[in-house]
Amino acid sequence: MTQLTQASPLVRKPALHLSWPKWAWWQWGKLLGGLLPPLLVLLNIRTPLIWALALHLLLDFTAQSTPTARAKSCHKWSALLYHGCIAGGWTGLLLGGLPGLLIGAVAHVGVDAADKFGWTDWRGPLVDQLAHILVMSRSISAIAADARAVNPPDRDSCARPPTPRARSASQIAR
Repeated sequence: MTQLTQASPLVRKPALHLSWPKWAWWQWGKLLGGLLPPLLVLLNIRTPLIWALALHLLLDFTAQSTPTARAKSCHKWSALLYHGCIAGGWTGLLLGGLPGLLIGAVAHVGVDAADKFGWTDWRGPLVDQLAHILVMSRSISAIAADARAVNPPDRDSCARPPTPRARSASQIAR
């Protein structure tokens, strides 16, 4: 029986194996936060909720400094307030002006203070981000409903303008 060696043509080389990088969840957030806004510009997407999500990812992950992230993990309220005003406030401002800024900042602090709702595995960050998205989507629908109540659409704006009626000789004489 022949012995197989590295030089032997019968030895199979392992197939090229590609796998996803073993990144932490926040590293994926940083990547999405950095890529999504330029992609939306290139694709000319103007949907406010999509932009709010992109801005949220950019500010919640990509632009967040390491000292802020560390202080938040130690439950320092000053860091939570600072981060909430930036990540939630700017997103809220985009969605609803100054009231949105206040609502977004307070809601962001509240969700982050829940500390991933007690989960330490992959579910914690997922539920955390879903809570942020839920707040954003509910905020934009409430703000849109309020705007419709204040400025109802003009239902007659699409109708044809009235045609002038012919006036009789007696009406012209008056």
